[in-house]
Amino acid sequence: MKLLDKSVNSLSERLDKLYPDTSSSNSNNDGTNYWKGRKIIPLDKWLKITKANTISRREKYNVKEGLQYFPDDYFEWMFPLGISEDLTIEANEWYSDYIELMEYRKDSQYGSTKCYECLLCPRRDESALFIGIHKVIAKGLEQQEEDKGREVQDDTTPVYPCPVINRFECPYDKEQKLSVNNFNVNILFALEIIANAVDRTFIRAYSMTKSNETVYETNFLAGKVNELIHYMMADNIHGRLNT
Repeated sequence: MKLLDKSVNSLSERLDKLYPDTSSSNSNNDGTNYWKGRKIIPLDKWLKITKANTISRREKYNVKEGLQYFPDDYFEWMFPLGISEDLTIEANEWYSDYIELMEYRKDSQYGSTKCYECLLCPRRDESALFIGIHKVIAKGLEQQEEDKGREVQDDTTPVYPCPVINRFECPYDKEQKLSVNNFNVNILFALEIIANAVDRTFIRAYSMTKSNETVYETNFLAGKVNELIHYMMADNIHGRLNT
């Protein structure tokens, strides 16, 4: 019986290597299957081999060895110090296959990166380059609840920020949850482009008028001059967004 099990396991592994794209084991994230002829190993083991998460020129990256495997999870910052020129073509092909693997498995970490350019992704809240236009647009997309044919103005379904942040499980792909006729989820990505342009326009206008809002406070007794900048424009914008 043990000999039979060993033979079956051996045959299964050979099939994985010959037909990695259609192997049934690909759905199991157990670090023992194959993809495009390369073995998939746990991400922490792959990082240990390659040292790809170490930012130090004193470290020797094992790029060549790392390209013989695929990590079983998504890692965004691979080889931050770059790779040697002689491995560029091989590394690009490897990375393309790696992304295909993440797509095939619908990896949640990779799925979150596909949401970065969506209007409802809260990632831009961490940046000082945005003043919140995306929130205003998202507010306009909120679908109002109806009570016997009458709109209830104070009872809406908030859409920002999106609670999922995983493109593979997007809540707007299958159901109509926004107040937009013929809604397609690609609209959210198009609106983000518009929001970004408007944001940059406001920031540019502020930088051009910044000198008009500078006040110099002079202390003649102490012989000191303090420069005070009144962010009137920014304050007004943020005030309107919060109301």
